[in-house]
Amino acid sequence: MQIPNWCKTIALVLCVAILLLFPNCCILGAQNGLLLWYTKVLPVLLPFFIVSSLISTYITFSPILTTLLLGVLCGYPMGAKNIKDYYVQGYFSKDTAQRLLTICNHASPMFLIGYVCTMQLKNTVPLPLFLFSIYWPPALLGIYYALRYKKKTATASSASMVYPKQQSRTVTLDESIEHSLLLICKIGCYIMLYSILCNILMEVGSSLENSVFSGWSNLFIPFLTGILEMTTGIASIAQTQAPSIIKIALITAIASFGGCSSISQTQSAIKGTTLSMVPYVISKLICGLLSGLTILILVQI
Repeated sequence: MQIPNWCKTIALVLCVAILLLFPNCCILGAQNGLLLWYTKVLPVLLPFFIVSSLISTYITFSPILTTLLLGVLCGYPMGAKNIKDYYVQGYFSKDTAQRLLTICNHASPMFLIGYVCTMQLKNTVPLPLFLFSIYWPPALLGIYYALRYKKKTATASSASMVYPKQQSRTVTLDESIEHSLLLICKIGCYIMLYSILCNILMEVGSSLENSVFSGWSNLFIPFLTGILEMTTGIASIAQTQAPSIIKIALITAIASFGGCSSISQTQSAIKGTTLSMVPYVISKLICGLLSGLTILILVQI
């Protein structure tokens, strides 16, 4: 569905108004977002982006396994980028690429263990329980897809392969660097924009505290912040005075969902393909809900 031009016009006017009404918030948010990108995202993801483009060209004996490993271990939006690389070369059908997008594009274990569990939750949740809560919903989804696809292809002709075994044009190192730099810069812009939105939301939330949301602003605003950008939101929720079990459940749900910033980064990574973001967003919402409920049950057992 295409957005009407008048909606775009209103949105742009609102953006200009926000920049004028909250200049300090916007500047601080931009600084925080760019600092996060420069110190954390750029040095971690850029080398993987460059290497992954070469991997998708030369390692073709098991594209699905390669995509799963890189997507799970490297975090957003590494899985999406690898899916696009194999998809445009013809190794994945559209259905296969669409299914893989919903199961192998998540927060990295390093982020979950180091930032979420250690820094924010202070190791109050057993690590195996936390990781299980995060990864079992997409794992179950992957098993479902695998069984459904196996049953579907059991009666299909040999022409309906997961990916055609043909070699497309190789990607040079210069091309890999060029494409990776473009993608990492776009990711930096998304992080900056969502950081600005989070800053404005927290500023407005603090002014509305004990007036509109009554006592819920203590948790409501940080949760909305996490929906926008998970790193900022998780830290905000961890600093609230809410019951520990509620904070743990919300943080787990947000870590599993990934936030709108990660969704935008994923959309940027698959730009130029015919893949749809709708199944991906729906799957992330379901995974976030299931992860939050799972940790809520496991911690209380």
